[in-house]
Amino acid sequence: MSLLLIACLAGQAALAEDPLVQPVIDGCIDALAARGDASRPGGEVIDTMYSEAGSMIFLQDADGQIWQCFGYRDGTIESLDPADAQAAEAARARAAETAALAPERIAFAPGRSGAEVSRELAAGEATQFVLGARQGQVLDLRIVPDGGAMYYILRNPDGSILLPGTDVATPFRGPLPQTGDVNVEVVSQDSTPRTFALTVTIE
Repeated sequence: MSLLLIACLAGQAALAEDPLVQPVIDGCIDALAARGDASRPGGEVIDTMYSEAGSMIFLQDADGQIWQCFGYRDGTIESLDPADAQAAEAARARAAETAALAPERIAFAPGRSGAEVSRELAAGEATQFVLGARQGQVLDLRIVPDGGAMYYILRNPDGSILLPGTDVATPFRGPLPQTGDVNVEVVSQDSTPRTFALTVTIE
């Protein structure tokens, strides 16, 4: 039976090490499919824990069973077992926490090169967005708050800083040095909740 799994990596560290973790994920998926224990295809990778020694992958099959798999960067799998209740609950909790912290993707409507989103930030809170673009395209970004103090940071797809912390009163317009997801982090420095409107255009 083939087991199709959606790779939903949990945790910034796992995402950063994706090239090293992916062979382990692939090996775990193959090992679980070979077991044939799932009654139907489907499932997802809900959590990954990377280390130099090896990676622990938590898979949830279409029946809801959580599997704990340990393997190495060459794709060799050392163990694959049903996770006990405590390990399964911890994996679900980490996955939920990561999902809550994941950046919001800004998508453009068909035929449009820009978009606007409005959000509220609690006192001292920060939020992140990502938008895909190609190297050489020009990003035009403007943030309009309803008052208070806010700043924003732009990061390149590789995590390097494109624009350090800058007051939202200063818009950004410039060519992008890399292809991939640009990260926009908006940070409130106010003591009360504030809303803001973020407008982005890619040319």
